[in-house]
Amino acid sequence: MYSEHKDPDNMDENMFLFRHLIGYRIEVNGIRQRSVAPHENFCILTKCKPQTTYNIVVIAQTCLIPSFERSNEINEDEIDVSDIDESFSDPLQVTTFADNGDTYLISLRGKFEKIMETNEPNSIGRIRLDWEIPKVSNIGQLNINWLSVEESLSRRKSFDPSLAHCFIPVTKSKCIYELSLDVVSDSSKILFTTDRLFLEIPGSPDPPFIWLKEKKENSIAVHWSEPRVYQSNQVDGYQLYLNDTKIGGKIDKQVQIANIPLKMNRIYKVNIQALSATDDYEPSEMSNSLHISTSLSKSTQQVESVSMHQKEIFVGSNQKDELRKHYEGENNSQYLEPKSCIPVKITKMSQDYIDIDWSSYVKDSNSINEYKIQWHCLNSNQYNEHRCPPNVTSYRIKRLGSGMLYCIKVFAIKDTNTLVKRSKNIILQMNAAPDKPNIKLRACNHKYITIEWKPPMTYGESQVVAYKLYVNGRVEAVLSSDQTTFTWTRGSACEDYVFQIQALSTDESLASPLSDPLRVTLPGVKVPKLQSIENENNLLRITWDEPVISGGAKISYFRVISENEQSGRVQIQGPFDESIRECEFSNLDVGRHKIHLEITIHGSLESVCSNPIYVDIGQKPEAPNLQIQVLGLAERKKLDKIASNLINKRDRLLRIVTFSKGEKTNLPKSMANLRHLEEALNDCLKLLANYTGFIVANLAWSCYQPNQTVRLLGFRIYVNGKQYGSDLNASARSVRIKLSLEKPVHSIFITAFTDRKKMESQNSNVVELISENFFPFSFFCMNGAHFKNRSWPEKGCCAYQDSLSIERDIISSSKEIINFGKLRERQETFKCEVLDLRSLKNTYMESKSRTGRITMVLFWTKWCLPSIKILNFFVMYSRQYSNKLEFIACHCGNEDPKELYELIKKAGYLNESVTFVNDIQYNSSLENVRKSSVDQYDLKGVPTLMMLNKHGQMIWKGRYCVCNYRNFENFMNHTFSELNETNCTNVSCELCSSDSSIDPELFELRSEQKSLTQYLESYIKPTPDVWNGLETHRRSAPKLPRITTRQLISVPTSASLRDCRQKSDRVILSKKHLFSTYSINHKTRASSSDGYCYRKGRIQI
Repeated sequence: MYSEHKDPDNMDENMFLFRHLIGYRIEVNGIRQRSVAPHENFCILTKCKPQTTYNIVVIAQTCLIPSFERSNEINEDEIDVSDIDESFSDPLQVTTFADNGDTYLISLRGKFEKIMETNEPNSIGRIRLDWEIPKVSNIGQLNINWLSVEESLSRRKSFDPSLAHCFIPVTKSKCIYELSLDVVSDSSKILFTTDRLFLEIPGSPDPPFIWLKEKKENSIAVHWSEPRVYQSNQVDGYQLYLNDTKIGGKIDKQVQIANIPLKMNRIYKVNIQALSATDDYEPSEMSNSLHISTSLSKSTQQVESVSMHQKEIFVGSNQKDELRKHYEGENNSQYLEPKSCIPVKITKMSQDYIDIDWSSYVKDSNSINEYKIQWHCLNSNQYNEHRCPPNVTSYRIKRLGSGMLYCIKVFAIKDTNTLVKRSKNIILQMNAAPDKPNIKLRACNHKYITIEWKPPMTYGESQVVAYKLYVNGRVEAVLSSDQTTFTWTRGSACEDYVFQIQALSTDESLASPLSDPLRVTLPGVKVPKLQSIENENNLLRITWDEPVISGGAKISYFRVISENEQSGRVQIQGPFDESIRECEFSNLDVGRHKIHLEITIHGSLESVCSNPIYVDIGQKPEAPNLQIQVLGLAERKKLDKIASNLINKRDRLLRIVTFSKGEKTNLPKSMANLRHLEEALNDCLKLLANYTGFIVANLAWSCYQPNQTVRLLGFRIYVNGKQYGSDLNASARSVRIKLSLEKPVHSIFITAFTDRKKMESQNSNVVELISENFFPFSFFCMNGAHFKNRSWPEKGCCAYQDSLSIERDIISSSKEIINFGKLRERQETFKCEVLDLRSLKNTYMESKSRTGRITMVLFWTKWCLPSIKILNFFVMYSRQYSNKLEFIACHCGNEDPKELYELIKKAGYLNESVTFVNDIQYNSSLENVRKSSVDQYDLKGVPTLMMLNKHGQMIWKGRYCVCNYRNFENFMNHTFSELNETNCTNVSCELCSSDSSIDPELFELRSEQKSLTQYLESYIKPTPDVWNGLETHRRSAPKLPRITTRQLISVPTSASLRDCRQKSDRVILSKKHLFSTYSINHKTRASSSDGYCYRKGRIQI
């Protein structure tokens, strides 16, 4: 529901007010009976008294809403009772039947059926009329009278009283049929006539009314009204048409707005059609047309006239001139001569009622039966009428809409329902509050604000007599009706002021709403906050943000002023252009400086200053020079080497003891050596535990300060970008730290700071500690010994102690060994299906080995550190011997092949000569089902090496513990020489000797176990004062051993470093390995027998 009014902001355009239907109220004989929901369209009244007349009125309750979009979201709690409008229907008079013996009719019911009558050529359906009459002997027939209200053609049909129903053909849809029943006696006398029964015939919805809501450069927004529907046929949706062509799909029935994109320099016609919810009825006719021009020139819109009740009027347009022109045309018609018109005058008019009088009309009382007063709301197109006896010459029309435009007529009617005379059309507008004024800003500068407004639209006899001005919600002044401007001179710069205007009318109760608030800010500048940054060259840089400019103010220039609080010296930078946001001070005196920003505005003699900031100026201290000594690194490497030697000799003795049955061997001696080896290995692993799981390092630094004015306050140590411990005092020059192995590399640097704020030196040289050197010792992981996401000292953290216990249980229970070495008999391989990681296709590993050359197979897993280490050596070895051997790396375990492919690709192994495959797992207990390679080859753990001859037969299977690539290369060369039965190519090969006795150095180590333990307790376990912060006085710091090049940080031997000299700097580059890339820049080399050691620089992993 909508109504149209003049837009107060633009009097040349119209605005629409939307109404939300709250519900209905039923009044019977002026007494409220019940309320009905808005979606209901009928009501049954019970407990009626027989043979009683009731006057029934239906009242529609509505309220204004912002737009159609909210019509379905209105909460009843949000509705203000004072804002509810009510519309009254014409009264319906109904007389109930009598319940005594004199009644001739008990009930009468009518219903429309969409069944075509064959006797009527234009039939669209029929009305079934049911009645119930008592058994009375004198009833001769029943007469059914009906007519269509639109056609005004009455018809009659007679029926036998024995019938209980009849059918009436319907030839027109969307109309109201008026029916009545006459009970006729045998003597053709009408015994009883029922009240009129009104029945609405359903049909297609009426066409909606569409109008332009908003127009942009490339789109328009259109609104349309909800069309009228008839009986059960509701609106199911809408369909838009652009130039008589459908656009888009069906629009939901709850939506009455649409945005349509348009192209420039075109002419469009927009229509809309309402779709029926019932398939029996067609969609509505096309709505009125909107003609839209998108030409570059000023476009206009044309709204077609809409036919309503056979009269061409502009519905909702509120155009008084056009409406008056139409009805005055009726007044000038030939049948409305001045002498034949009923003179009607308005005696009183209010906001919601009108008093009319026609007492001056001289009439023939014998020829006039009644007067009919008819009033028509031209805004909502609603018709209402009232009939009064001929002796009444005045009437008050109530419940009229305020501000609405009405056309009023008076008719004199004879008893035969014939028009005798009528009045002219009286067109008037009801009194209403003026529209809210449209307030605008006229002028604004540093001194005053001037606002202006247009006189608002008035309605009826109500006129504007004064204006009330509000400033920030308070009444500032009451102005005369002819004043349309106001100047405010009591404002302050950069302050916001809200102006509102209210129009007062001749009726004190009809004041206009407050105008939309106009917020105005006096011109000014909001000073930004200053920030200071001191750079490396002792230059102080001052920055500020974009200043907030209000009220159209313009900045003339900036100046930055610095004042030394001790000496009083002032330095000024500027003036700067308004686009500048920073400046620099150089050669500022040492001391505390007060700095502020000064802004000068155009047209103002006064400057605006920011809040000052205070900066301490001084010289930064020099960066310290850091050196680090890692404790236990050489001992850990020595123990790793001893453990590897013991494990390899143990595997050799196990093969001798296992396969010596029936052979001439010194078995007792081998068993004794094996027992000694087991004891020595246990001792070695216990000692390794003291060098596992953490890094202990001594930090020492020097910090020379050539400038005596710099006063050091202390030092800060940073590990991985975060401060380690608390601040150290200025006398501290060394400290001991303990780090975990959670990160593969720990970056360490140190800074010096002074007693002045933000006076911290640059970072010292960065030294990085590698955690890999102190990982748990391991070279082989048994199945079930290593668990994912376990860390030291938890069980299953990839430590060889866990695998060793499982291995010993297997040897003692099943007499099986892990390292078979060279097989005495060649074994045929199984048909093992694997997945090629490069092509992601299934293949057989045996087919990869039948190439005429010996094939080397490595079984590994990505989450096992020994596997990763051996895989790196395996790839490096393949680069040197790819022309002699075949290499296959088989990954074991249920891992995503795509992740493995990305892993190999990231390591740079896609172009290597190694074939990477993934083991396929089978979960089944049936013996005839294929098994995985782990089950077929009886792999006890990883990494496991297997060698196949040129016929694909397995000739070697086992493992070997190595510390570096050189050991791995010697082992592989020796093994292939052994398989080919040729002389070993290694120089001074340790493997060629069959010696399996304990080395003398092992006995020496076991005898020195007590001294090693004391060493660990004195240098590795920290004292309490070390963990508290670091030493507070140099004299209290414990003596540390001399830093030797052997104990400095070393790069892992697997890095394959290459030296390049560039002047005084040395650059060392490394090759890529799985998971690690070593790149070391700007080093200072220190000689060492173990490899390259460095005191300065950065290692990036």
